[in-house]
Amino acid sequence: MITKAANVDDFLKKIDKSRREDMSKLRSIILKTLPDANESLQYGMPAYDIDGKGIVAFNSQKNYMSFYVGPDSVLKYKHLLKGLSVGKCCIRFKSIDKLPKSTIVKLIKDTKKTCD
Repeated sequence: MITKAANVDDFLKKIDKSRREDMSKLRSIILKTLPDANESLQYGMPAYDIDGKGIVAFNSQKNYMSFYVGPDSVLKYKHLLKGLSVGKCCIRFKSIDKLPKSTIVKLIKDTKKTCD
C-alpha cells in the first residue's frame, strides 16, 4: 500500500491502528540493529539503507504486513519462517508475534552483510 506520507512517523500515523504497534516494533528493531542506517520512504514504504545500499523495508498491505530483506537471507533462514507466507525477498505476516525478534535481527544482519 503506497501512502502519501512525508516521513516514517507520518507513515505510522496513517496506517490502520491495528497494525501501528506491530509496525512500530519492527521499526524499533531495525533502528537498533542498524544504528547507522538512513531511514526514508521508498515507493511509499519505510526503507533503510547504508551508504545508498538498500538493506530492509516494511509495509502495511491490505491483508497483511510485509518485511523486505535480501533474497539470500530468506533462503538461509527459511527454517525460522515456518508458518509464514514467504516470497523471494518478502515475509508476509499478520502479527509481529509470528516473526520473533531474534529472527528479525538475524535477517537484518545477514542482509546487511550481503550488501557490504
